Amino acid sequence: MVSVDRDAPVLCVLEIEIGASPDQVWAIFTDIAGWVDWMEPITSARLEGPLAPGSIIHWSVAGTDFSAAGMEIPSKLVDVEPGRRLAWQGAVAGLTGTHVWEFEPSGTGTRLTNSESIFGAEDAAKDTIELESFLRYWNARLKATVEQRYGGGDS
Repeated sequence: MVSVDRDAPVLCVLEIEIGASPDQVWAIFTDIAGWVDWMEPITSARLEGPLAPGSIIHWSVAGTDFSAAGMEIPSKLVDVEPGRRLAWQGAVAGLTGTHVWEFEPSGTGTRLTNSESIFGAEDAAKDTIELESFLRYWNARLKATVEQRYGGGDS
């Protein structure tokens, strides 16, 4: 099982509670092409192959301060546990990273842990701030989308 590198110069680990079951959160999250409908900075997203290790997610972001903005980010799936965990690794613009999404049942629905570690940053402090901002936004948008669709939470 792949994990983020806790010693990476750029590291972000965030949690959020989502008022829906892990399977409901998983269904929205793993509709890769649908990311563009609810995650505004993502301008394109497609899965090459099945939702399984070895397949590639090709996605692009724009309009953010994130270091990879405006570039396609190929992300190779390395762990897929339906309803529980998805992890990918990728490289773009001299950066290499590992991103792990974990979906756990909680008293309110799902506890999502979203974590990423990155190597190769020229300014690790700046990139950490940008990554945290991007992942916080991604978590918030996923929460809002899932809760709107399934009627959970206060969003």
